[in-house]
Amino acid sequence: VYTDIIQGKLDQRNQVLEVDFCIGRDIERKDISNVIKTLNEWCDGCESVLLGIEQQVLRANQHKENHNRTQQQVETEVLNIKKTLKATASSSSSAQEMDQQLVERECPHPEQRQPTKKISKVKGLVSSRH
Repeated sequence: VYTDIIQGKLDQRNQVLEVDFCIGRDIERKDISNVIKTLNEWCDGCESVLLGIEQQVLRANQHKENHNRTQQQVETEVLNIKKTLKATASSSSSAQEMDQQLVERECPHPEQRQPTKKISKVKGLVSSRH
């Protein structure tokens, strides 16, 4: 910790500080206020770090919510476009069927047509006079 008053390891799982070394009874009464001040500064630093982490968590959660909202909007738009395309394809095929029916009425299939007379070209006989 600050100014080597305490040296140790933080056990975050058990929320414990394992002290390896500390200035113990060797300090004089006049140094106690300095030790308290140093420990308070360390606590303030920890609070500051904790506050920063909490703010980052809030920003990350807000970013995640915005991302999820945007993702939902995109998925909704995709579904709407698919529905529109399906409806367009359906109406397009209906329009093609109607066009086909009109063509068939105007120009039936060859088997259904009335036979027509064929015009034939006949060459006439030319008489020769000599």
